[in-house]
Amino acid sequence: SADEAANAMLKQNDYKVWYMPVYDKNTVTEMKPVYASKNGSDIVDAVTGKVKYAREDNKIAEYTDIDGHYAENAIKTLAKYSVGFEGGTFKPDEAITQKDFIALIDAVFIYNAPVILNKEYDYTNAYRAAKNNGILNDDEYSPDGEVTRQLASVMLIRAMGFEDVAKLEGIFVPQFTDVAEKCGYTSILSAMGIVGGDEYGRFNPQTVLTRADAAIMLYNYLSR
Repeated sequence: SADEAANAMLKQNDYKVWYMPVYDKNTVTEMKPVYASKNGSDIVDAVTGKVKYAREDNKIAEYTDIDGHYAENAIKTLAKYSVGFEGGTFKPDEAITQKDFIALIDAVFIYNAPVILNKEYDYTNAYRAAKNNGILNDDEYSPDGEVTRQLASVMLIRAMGFEDVAKLEGIFVPQFTDVAEKCGYTSILSAMGIVGGDEYGRFNPQTVLTRADAAIMLYNYLSR
């Protein structure tokens, strides 16, 4: 029967009930009950039955500028799950802005849901989530600024909840020739296979993070 089929589908997809905040600027005006699938691909309004953020509505157009790029597989895999940039071009060698990196981290670590970034994207909730989860400190706030590889590694460690361990002194062996102090962050990420160095064993901590390298970090985390 239809009910039996629905129950079987829900059991397979492991839906759960939760409450989605509705914001007016910076104020929560309503907590809307929704059903959400475990992988975050579908969100259904529990009152109206309307589907929001369905996978078919969040497809990323095939990128035309990543063929042969060293990050091609990572970028394509994330795009398959609707994590990336809108418009058909990824611009892999362009520096990623802090707001875009924050939004991608939130999607992967907090929401487990699709995120397609474009000019109209509202980053308010992304920053709120990043602050509430300790991913970004107030003095690091710079939405349109660039992200260094060092800050990116710190933000990833915070997102994983490992910063207290990463801060411990004297227990980590530096994994890169140019990271001596506070090496816990990169040592943990290196051990997990999330980040790597260049052919000279350098991490290049002050180098600006590109969109391609951001994609590789997130892909490595998800596929470790």
